[in-house]
Amino acid sequence: MRGDEILACVGCCRTGACRRQTHIMEEEGVSVSAGVPGREPISRNRGAGAKRMDDAEAFEEVPGTISIPQEMPEDWRVAQSLLTLRAQVDAACPNRNRDSDGTIGDAAHCPGPSDHCPNIRHDGVGIVTALDLTHDPEVGCDMGRLMAALVAARDRRIKYLIYDRRIVSSYPVDDQPAWIWRPYSGSNPHARHAHISVLAEVALFDDDALWSIGALGLSRSHVRPGI
Repeated sequence: MRGDEILACVGCCRTGACRRQTHIMEEEGVSVSAGVPGREPISRNRGAGAKRMDDAEAFEEVPGTISIPQEMPEDWRVAQSLLTLRAQVDAACPNRNRDSDGTIGDAAHCPGPSDHCPNIRHDGVGIVTALDLTHDPEVGCDMGRLMAALVAARDRRIKYLIYDRRIVSSYPVDDQPAWIWRPYSGSNPHARHAHISVLAEVALFDDDALWSIGALGLSRSHVRPGI
């Protein structure tokens, strides 16, 4: 086991069982490694390396924003739609770097406005509706390509995307129409990873239909011009 891995006990609120699962700690966040396909277990452990809270600047622009809980829920999980996307990216780029991957924020930032905080409640469990994926173009895990594919598909689950100092939303913002990139001036430029947020409706955030991920996984030399 690498030095940046720990074994964490993950509590399942439905069964009371405790599962051992590898948590990969990153420099700026924490990624829960799901070992097998399927639904990620409900967790009570945020992980000591969960630090990312870089999308909070986008919170004020979101129409119909949910209220921010004053306390963290005892149990939380990641939205199933995002686990599906991460599984697709992992399958397309099995050797990708995961150093800037992340899901839940740490105690210094949650409760808070970011979608990395489990602000949505469903069946008594907090739902994390944000995912960060590391930009690793050398193995075909190019977040620019992924963002272009997601925007082109206009997937109904998407709330907003942030990558490389730009943000795009599925809803109009001021005089900017939906699905048009605009500058992002948040504290983290998102140059090393892309941020994906999904909408708060359970039918959307837990929709595990496959995503359109375009040419992800192909090396640059195998991608046709224009992709």
